[in-house]
Amino acid sequence: MTTTLLAVDDSRTMRKVFEITFASQDFRLILCSNADEAVAKLSERPAIALVDAGLEGTSGYDLCRNLKQSQPGLSVIILANKQQPYDRNRGTQVGADDFMDKPFDTQQLIDKVTALSKKQPSAPQAAPAVMASPA
Repeated sequence: MTTTLLAVDDSRTMRKVFEITFASQDFRLILCSNADEAVAKLSERPAIALVDAGLEGTSGYDLCRNLKQSQPGLSVIILANKQQPYDRNRGTQVGADDFMDKPFDTQQLIDKVTALSKKQPSAPQAAPAVMASPA
């Protein structure tokens, strides 16, 4: 099953890294350079968003909050760096599911995304039939 990822980073280089990292049939990648583009792409129903904490304009934390309000089932991984380390309190307040520091090990990022995708709710299933007990 293909997992749709929304990757938001204002660095062209990082967007290329995402492209290379998730270049497999298991992932469909939607790349965005800012918060407005990301919100506009929610109609494509991504399962997981990778969001740069240090976005220009709307911060990655604020974008995380907006994404979660617009699409509550969306998992969000915030990507921080040494200049702007991950703020656990802020991440918790906006509903971030996880974080990673840049530069990151690509396999670790794939592993985090894969783990979150397995936690995603699947399509609604019919309730199990209730067996009537013999009278």
